[in-house]
Amino acid sequence: MSDATAQQKIRGAYGRGYHDAMKAMEKQDHMTTPAKIAKAEQAVNGIALKVLEATPMQEAWTLARILGELKRTGCNISTDVALGCLSTMARTGLVKEVEPRTFQRVTAKPRTPLAVVESAPEVKAQAPAPAPAVAPPRPKERDTLTKLADLSAGVRAMAQQFTDLAVAIDDVALEVEDRIAGHAEDSQKLNQLRALLKGIGA
Repeated sequence: MSDATAQQKIRGAYGRGYHDAMKAMEKQDHMTTPAKIAKAEQAVNGIALKVLEATPMQEAWTLARILGELKRTGCNISTDVALGCLSTMARTGLVKEVEPRTFQRVTAKPRTPLAVVESAPEVKAQAPAPAPAVAPPRPKERDTLTKLADLSAGVRAMAQQFTDLAVAIDDVALEVEDRIAGHAEDSQKLNQLRALLKGIGA
């Protein structure tokens, strides 16, 4: 029997118990809830459980580092057996292969409750308030002194008009008087002429 065949048999022997226990769960998605991970970890036993416990949760370790941790705890297994256990647990979601031959144990992710977003109350648009009516500016009231000054000026203007009218009447009266005096003189001359003609005729 060759060494490769012997290693395969050893690997199969150590991994068979774990593989059988996890066979029903290989078709499921990677487990993230605490209940699913706890159930899967309960099914792990033997060498596979020791490999799982040696795989850290906080960071990814290489296969060589995981083997070193196993040796520190007193578990000496071959590289092929450890790799077989890790590969099987990676398929079931207990560990994840971050890089080739580098593994990290999967931790449960608590479910975050969905936040209920309350819709803001609908604000109805209000029509703008009508602008207050602006009263037209009131004309400034003229003070009493200004009014009296205007009345006085009007009276003076009327007095001047009356004065001018009186002067015009006087002028017309003088003109009429001159005309009457002229007619009286003409009448006197006419009477003298008539008396002269009568004296000649006699």
